[in-house]
Amino acid sequence: MNIQMSAQVAMQMSAHMNSHEIECIDLGLIGYNEWLAQQEKWVEAISSDSISEKLVVCTHLPVVTVGRDFRPSDVWGWNGEVVHVNRGGRATYHGPHQLMVYPLLNLKKRKCDPRFASAGATTSIDVKGYLRFLQSSLIQTLWEIWDIQASMQPLESPSDLNVTGVWVGSHKIASIGIGFKRWITFHGMSINIEEDPLAFHGIHPCGFPAATMTSLQRIKGPSILNGGRELLKDRLSLCFATNNGPHLNDPMGGHTQKGEGQPQRTKSKEVGHHV
Repeated sequence: MNIQMSAQVAMQMSAHMNSHEIECIDLGLIGYNEWLAQQEKWVEAISSDSISEKLVVCTHLPVVTVGRDFRPSDVWGWNGEVVHVNRGGRATYHGPHQLMVYPLLNLKKRKCDPRFASAGATTSIDVKGYLRFLQSSLIQTLWEIWDIQASMQPLESPSDLNVTGVWVGSHKIASIGIGFKRWITFHGMSINIEEDPLAFHGIHPCGFPAATMTSLQRIKGPSILNGGRELLKDRLSLCFATNNGPHLNDPMGGHTQKGEGQPQRTKSKEVGHHV
């Protein structure tokens, strides 16, 4: 796949966040290692202010990625490609039935953005706030498009459970694994769109049984396949535009009506780089 050509013919949408342009690019289906190489180039260029920040969406060929917290028992029966990556967390699966969302942002330019500030933050660059922004963006999107009530933790979990991600009831619909290089964000979020019998087979995704994972198709039925991916992609892109994304310090504790701000958030003490 020619990434440069793909970028020219893909979705090009400019948003402004604190007067910094963000280019939104859809790369379509791309091999994971090919994406890693391109991601590294863009991170370096963003760090040197050579190019604008980017929000990249794509899908991958089937692959299992393992992070710094990987345990040998996490991958026990997977027969495909395994890639070790420089993010936090354990093992997870990426495949063509998911939507991958990769924000490549300069957090040094986000010091004054209230959307990236978690309650009680004491540092100018708030890693936890950025994680929560990613979670809240998907939670808000699922609610506004499909009336899906999602949360940052599984239903009825203890408030200090060291797990987040995005959950619908007791099932996980999305995982987040991020990294930073000179405060440029990379890696991102995987969202399960379609049912895939091979997804998560032979692994314990993020340490959980494979049955913990769910998808939009399982929750809303086959109708989700009719334009659902495009709706999700476009709405998430808007979350990164000024004043469109969720604000983490909204005092409202539960879901609001559509268009009235922040959806439900759950208390968490997780501050790691993989959720």
